[in-house]
Amino acid sequence: MVQITYPFLDYIKEDKSKYKTATEMGFIDPDNDWLVGESGGFLPNINFSFINTDLFRQPAIFYEKHKCYTFAQRNSQEENDYRLIERDRRRNGFTALGKLKNGEILPLRITGDHYNFLNYGRMYRAFERTDKYGRRVIKKDTGSPRFFASQYRWFKAKEFARLNGFHLVMAKSRRGGVSYMEAISSANIVNLNKGCTVILAAADKKYLVQGENPTAGMVRKQLLFYDRETPFEKGLISLDLENLKLGFKDKKTNSDMGQLSSVIAISFANDPNSAAGKDAITVEIDELTDSPGLKEFLDMTEPTTRTGSDTTGMIIGFGTGGGKKRTQDEFERLFYKPSIYGFMPFENIYDDNARETVCGYYKPYIDGLEGVDEFGNHAIDEFGNSIYNIAIKICEKERLDKRRNSTPDAYIKYCSQYSNKPSESFSGATDNMFASPELNSHIDNVRINNDFKFYIDGSFSKKGSRYVFKSNNKLEHEGIKTHSYITRVPFDKSEDFYGCFRQYFPPPTVNNIIPDNLIRIWYDPIGVNKDRNEVTNKNSLACFIVYLRTNNLGLGGYGDLILGIYVGRPNTMIEIDKLILAASYYYNAKILVENNRGETVSNFRAWHELGRLIKEPTMAWDTSIKTRAGSDYGISIGDSQIKLNGLSFLYDYLYTKIGTDENNNIIYRFHKINDLPLLLELQKFKFNGNFDRISAFILGMFDIKELTVRNIQIRLKGDINKHNFFKRTLFK
Repeated sequence: MVQITYPFLDYIKEDKSKYKTATEMGFIDPDNDWLVGESGGFLPNINFSFINTDLFRQPAIFYEKHKCYTFAQRNSQEENDYRLIERDRRRNGFTALGKLKNGEILPLRITGDHYNFLNYGRMYRAFERTDKYGRRVIKKDTGSPRFFASQYRWFKAKEFARLNGFHLVMAKSRRGGVSYMEAISSANIVNLNKGCTVILAAADKKYLVQGENPTAGMVRKQLLFYDRETPFEKGLISLDLENLKLGFKDKKTNSDMGQLSSVIAISFANDPNSAAGKDAITVEIDELTDSPGLKEFLDMTEPTTRTGSDTTGMIIGFGTGGGKKRTQDEFERLFYKPSIYGFMPFENIYDDNARETVCGYYKPYIDGLEGVDEFGNHAIDEFGNSIYNIAIKICEKERLDKRRNSTPDAYIKYCSQYSNKPSESFSGATDNMFASPELNSHIDNVRINNDFKFYIDGSFSKKGSRYVFKSNNKLEHEGIKTHSYITRVPFDKSEDFYGCFRQYFPPPTVNNIIPDNLIRIWYDPIGVNKDRNEVTNKNSLACFIVYLRTNNLGLGGYGDLILGIYVGRPNTMIEIDKLILAASYYYNAKILVENNRGETVSNFRAWHELGRLIKEPTMAWDTSIKTRAGSDYGISIGDSQIKLNGLSFLYDYLYTKIGTDENNNIIYRFHKINDLPLLLELQKFKFNGNFDRISAFILGMFDIKELTVRNIQIRLKGDINKHNFFKRTLFK
């Protein structure tokens, strides 16, 4: 198995002197926190670590000790001076000796938003202590936030985006404190700015105003904390979570007076115009994971944040993976194409081999992960720097435990929510039972590693009384038209989709003879003949997979291998049936065909070749599957319970552990699959769609079970005692 990769960490270690700063490229960046990559996206200028970070939290430390922010008398000049100084810091930021670079301690500025969060924000967080037995004890309670390097970068991204007229979208893992940060930020904005409006938006308002700790509820708690515990009280005219309003009632006129700023909660799934005309300084879009209607909402809202080319308001959206594909498609589209609506583009330093592309802001799980490993080592140091090697150990142990102790769906959802790459957040959040970080890693390896590119593309032809396989190069040399192997998933109808056979291994032989029942072919045909001009991307392709059975003879490394795959759509079904008949002879293999479409059975009957077709499996291993077992050739899968069973069988097959590698990573059966398009289908699978290779593979699951239940033996021809199977050449 391939070691799990962390491209973000590779970037941190990278020499960044080759990049131009955002300032050099004409952007406003007071502290040179941002670089511009070759993709045109922005890169965090991570070239230092943090030190002395309690210097940025002095008011919070004072409050935790004394339960007040100042000993100054109410309405005294001393209190007023404190208020003015702290208000400026909450607005413009604060500088202290907090940057450690090349052994030197240098000044570091945090943003006003960050300063407010650290000192005046209140959140439900974990506190660590040691009990009388010396054991580590974690207790959660409300308190002041810690300083985390990961949060510093988010606040700096928000400041940069606002200064340069961008909006901001974030995909995140859980346990990063983003909901608290943004709720406290919203409260800070309306407390500082008279007469302004902040909009909290979600597809469904329940995320904002319902439940134990909704976003608007967090904003209200923060506003009440300002009024009750700090010198920044503004009053609250309305405590309604859907319309929080700061200020006070004039006792004589009963009119609203004072700050007159508001935080409004709206839903947009059924009303894309819900934010229009409200002239918000900030629009916070929560729960992008469940965001039907997001595109229409942005279409109507984004123009209202601009006056000509000037940005008057900022949209900030964020979400965590793990939702249903159909409800977070628009989030994924926005994240990977942020510039469409003027969102800040970041170079994709998080996904594998994606540096030439841009994406939204991303927060990996290992960045800012609190916790300790089995030896008591912390994943974050006392100054808020992430200790990534410890964080990785904690993360990978959590995943291993989840894999062992939960269902596949629960594990996939977990990896989506606690992701370290955007691709994990989105691909793992589909209705896809096959997706996993390990599968993604294997796909990346097959895609870039030349060791997997040992296949030969070609076709079958008859030579005398037998069939042979010829490569495309040889066929072209003989003047025969060739076709390419279809690699795109889904296929592109503008390209040649006739298809060809991709052979990974020739058939293994004993004394130059292929044993009976050693090799099987699983065939998912097309349903109708179509002219090229009639074919669309929604049409399925024909697919057959040639499979070498597990065996104890040393054939093909004891088998359980895909020897080759054909995928394509010739003009007529009879052309494909002739091709699979040739493959059947070449491999001495019988064929299990999906029989609810196509004309394979009738064609083979006409050719007197029914003996090459496998009859319907008995399903003796599962009495819940009702069929006319054994009475027909082939099997009917369709979208019935049989398909659901087949998908479950396929999952169990693919995720069967077959060993471990030198790094003690689990090797699963899918690691023996080298066909990239098949792997991509597994990665992108959803129940209602054309996944032709998976359809053929499902047939194989029923065939493998039938072979086992009926104990169908591999039959060797000739005197096997004359051959030493364990010393013979693997393939001839």
